[in-house]
Amino acid sequence: MLIWTIRKRLAGIEVTVRDCIYRSTSQLIPFLLVLFVMAIQCIPLIIGSFLFTTVRASQFQLSAFEVFASGSVLFAFSLLSFYMLSSSVFALYIVTLPGTLPMQALRTARKLVMHRRWLIARRVLMLPLFFVTIAAAVFLPLLLWVPGLAEGVYFAAVVFATYITHYYFYNLYRSLL
Repeated sequence: MLIWTIRKRLAGIEVTVRDCIYRSTSQLIPFLLVLFVMAIQCIPLIIGSFLFTTVRASQFQLSAFEVFASGSVLFAFSLLSFYMLSSSVFALYIVTLPGTLPMQALRTARKLVMHRRWLIARRVLMLPLFFVTIAAAVFLPLLLWVPGLAEGVYFAAVVFATYITHYYFYNLYRSLL
């Protein structure tokens, strides 16, 4: 619903709550299928994390080489997942177009990011850095001086951050066209 609403608002179309509820869910099943593909693309990261934590949690004394090797495997598997997800994240926005099939959206997204993955990676990694900086500036003083208010402000910040994240990714997707 949020992606559909952002798409309409940026196109200059007025959106009502009723339109958002009834018209935005037409591409829900293709959207969920793209999410399923993205979950499958996270499997290398899960395997690498499992191997790393298994090695680190072993009862034996580990050498520096073993720790380095398991960390390298985790890093390589993480890069593989990030490589696959760097195009699939844009398929989430493409699949919200009416009549777009999930595999068509994934292929289009792959073509869209071809030869631009590092540029996109840099832009994608700037968003969490921005959120961490803002969160530290807002929540640390809030937790120190008004801890009772922190929970409500945190909830509002998460809702706002979700909107900002989709807005940012949608604009990034539009800039790649």
